[in-house]
Amino acid sequence: MVVVCSPRALVGFVVSISAMFLPSFARADASQCSDALVQGTKAESAYRESYAFRQLVDLRFSQVGYERSKSDRSLTGTIPIGNLVIGGSYDEAQYRARSEAIRRSQNWDTSFNRDVDIILSTGDPEILKAWSACMTNKRGGLSVRFDEVKAKSAVVRVEWFGASGVNQVILSSPGKLPDGVSIVQGGDCLAPGKVIVANTQGCSAVLSFTSAETPVQLALNTDKGEGSAQAYLPARRQLVKKSRPFQGAPGQETSLFSMRTEPRSSNLKERLFYSDYENGWFFDPASFQWAVTTIERNYPPGNHTSSGTIEVAGGTSLKVRHVCTSATKHWIRCHGTFSILEDHYSWEPAKD
Repeated sequence: MVVVCSPRALVGFVVSISAMFLPSFARADASQCSDALVQGTKAESAYRESYAFRQLVDLRFSQVGYERSKSDRSLTGTIPIGNLVIGGSYDEAQYRARSEAIRRSQNWDTSFNRDVDIILSTGDPEILKAWSACMTNKRGGLSVRFDEVKAKSAVVRVEWFGASGVNQVILSSPGKLPDGVSIVQGGDCLAPGKVIVANTQGCSAVLSFTSAETPVQLALNTDKGEGSAQAYLPARRQLVKKSRPFQGAPGQETSLFSMRTEPRSSNLKERLFYSDYENGWFFDPASFQWAVTTIERNYPPGNHTSSGTIEVAGGTSLKVRHVCTSATKHWIRCHGTFSILEDHYSWEPAKD
C-alpha cells in the first residue's frame, strides 16, 4: 500500500542531505515486473534521500509488528525493514516507541496502491534498468515516467515497449491535468493522436507546478486499447536537520557522580537516558564527548584510568558507562561528565 501524503513534516532519524529531485517511473503491470524492483533496490540510500519512499517504509514498519519487523524485506531488498528504520539491535519497547513516533509524525490523507510507483520514484538506476528490461522482455506495453524532477518542474517521458507484435500506438486523451500543473513544452507528446513507436526514446513534455507540495498523477491510454500506464510524482521535499545539546529529563543530570576505586581495582557506574523521541528528537552517537577529572589520594601519579563509553539503541535510549581503574597501591576518586546532541529531521518543501 502506498499513500499520498499531507504537507505535514515527517520526523526521521537519518543523516542530513540536500534537496530531493528524484525521477519517478510509471508502471504498466506491477504484478509482472515488481520482482525486478526489489532486486535492484538500494534501500539505504533511498530511505535517506526519497521522501515518499521513506514514508512508505516507515508506514509499513509501524504496521508489521515487532517480530516481523526483524525479517520483512518486501520493500527493502536484502535489509530487514527494522534494521533500516532503527538500525542495529532493538527490543520490543524500542520498536513500539519508534512506531508511535512515526504514527504521530505522519498524517495520511489518502491511501491507494502505489508501492511500485514509489519504489521507482527513488531514481535508483539499477531499478530503472531492471524495470526497462522486464518491460522489454516480459511485459511490454505503454510506459510513462517523470524525469529531471525539480521542485516546480519535471519532464514526462512516454515510451512504448513493443508487445504482441504491435510496433506503434496512438495516444488517446490523457484527461485533465491536476490543478496547479501546466504543460510548458512538448504538449503534443501528451495530446490525442500522438504516435509512439516501439523501442525508441518515445517523446517528452515539460510540466510546471505552482508548488513543490503538488503531487501529480498522470494516466495515458492508447486509442485502440493496446495499453495504458500511470505515473505518480510525490511532493518534492528536502530533509532539514536541527541539532541541540541533550539536557536530560527534568532533575536528571548528565554527569556520572564521583566514585572511589580501591587500589588495584576498577569500579563501574552506568546510567540510562532517553531522548525526547516523542517530539522527534534522537541521539547522535557521533557527537558523544566525555570529560573526566581524576583525583588521587597519594602522589606521585600512578597508572590510573577513567573512561566513558556509550550504547545507543534505536536513537532513543542512551546507556553511559563510567569506568574508574587504579593499577597501583593507591585508591583514586573519579568524576565524569558527558555531552551528546539530539537531532531532529523534518521534510520541508524543496526549492529549485
